[in-house]
Amino acid sequence: MNLKSLILFFATLLFAILQTHAQVPVEQNRQLPPEQRKPVSNIRIKKVVVKMDTLYFDTLSIIPKTFSIANINETAYSLNLLDAYLVWKNLPDVDSVVITYRVFPYKLN
Repeated sequence: MNLKSLILFFATLLFAILQTHAQVPVEQNRQLPPEQRKPVSNIRIKKVVVKMDTLYFDTLSIIPKTFSIANINETAYSLNLLDAYLVWKNLPDVDSVVITYRVFPYKLN
């Protein structure tokens, strides 16, 4: 190879490396209202009111072993991961709880 070809090759390689954005989250479009912005992460942290024995909390399916409720034992409820709802076995003595979980990017059923 001559020098001109080498310079062109490395310039192209450098350009390709600088333009690569793999594994970098897409920034939210700040011009959209907050309810229309797509979240960058799949983690959800919500404070929900405890009123009835059944609580629907998301429209997407939950990733197994990522769901937790702060200060509530796992035996106090049963969880449906596909449809994202829980059924209280015994309603807790608090008026609201904080739930943390991760979701799949789609509903599985």
